[in-house]
Amino acid sequence: MGRYHRLSPSQVLSKILSVNRPHASLGVLPIAESSHRSNAKPTDSLDEAIASFQSSFSECTAATQNKLGIQFASLKKHQKAFLLFMQASERGHPLAQFNLGLCYENGKGVERDLARAVECYKNAAAQGQAGAMYNLALLYMEGGGDLPKDSQQAIELLNGAAENGLCKAQSYLGLYYADESSSHCDYETAVPYLKMAAAKQDPSAEYNLGICYERGLGIERDMSKAASLYKSAAEHGHTGAQYNLGVFYEHGLGGFAVDKTEAARFYRMATEAGDEDAMHNLLLLRKQMETEKLARQSIKPQNLVFSLLREMAWPSGTHGHLSHKSHDNQSIPRCASSPGILDETSNSDQQNASSNKSPNPLMAF
Repeated sequence: MGRYHRLSPSQVLSKILSVNRPHASLGVLPIAESSHRSNAKPTDSLDEAIASFQSSFSECTAATQNKLGIQFASLKKHQKAFLLFMQASERGHPLAQFNLGLCYENGKGVERDLARAVECYKNAAAQGQAGAMYNLALLYMEGGGDLPKDSQQAIELLNGAAENGLCKAQSYLGLYYADESSSHCDYETAVPYLKMAAAKQDPSAEYNLGICYERGLGIERDMSKAASLYKSAAEHGHTGAQYNLGVFYEHGLGGFAVDKTEAARFYRMATEAGDEDAMHNLLLLRKQMETEKLARQSIKPQNLVFSLLREMAWPSGTHGHLSHKSHDNQSIPRCASSPGILDETSNSDQQNASSNKSPNPLMAF
């Protein structure tokens, strides 16, 4: 018969903690790995083991409560989600604190309370939660209520969120520093942030970085890179990029061969999203293509040519579809907005056309 060994209480707890530890990443160490093993009394080791176990249990419980809250939120059961987020927040869980802030800010499962939202965001931001840093920064940018407007504090928070890899913060900072109508405009500072966000295929960053490459703002002018960025942003639904890409195809810019069919396709995309300039260009391009087609067929389209000339001569009348923007160099397409202010887009995550300030969305739980 095998020999049995009696285990001390600390060894028992060590065995418990080392078996089936799905939350090992929370930093819970077995007793054997404790730094207090030298000159430690058995009772000290046991107390330490109990404290470690309780800490692990608390963290695991908080993580579970937060995940359950997410599930209830996805089912629109916001009151239950709110209670779970609150319980997890009381245990110090940063993501739960962030989610609780969202509930307070947006009135989900509880009456809207901006002061409490700010408090929750601050608690989560203090633990490095990037989403909380971002939302708190936007509140500081806007001010209102009991929260004073503090752009400097907002920028510090945005920098922290950007350093933690939050694409929204990187894009926001890029647009903030590329706002040519502001006193803080600095394209050399804007470009690195835009590059970080564009690398994550953020359409706003791709579009505005494309403008910087096209104009040589804060970076060496490169029409080929501008074209590539416009194409990526256009494929992700950015209206301004669709318009500019249409111009690039129509005039053979950025290394593209002249392709009026492709130009018309992107003008049509932008038109369907409500861009009036794209609609004007599309009308002119279609008439031009029709004229060229008739010319190839040796037909004299006098009436069509007269109509086209009349529209170009009277842009303010009922035939006012002249869409060419006044540029010293017509090869440079109009940018749907300044590099620092976003154009209208179909992407709900993008910023308002009227400012470089993002709405404070209900971020993903």
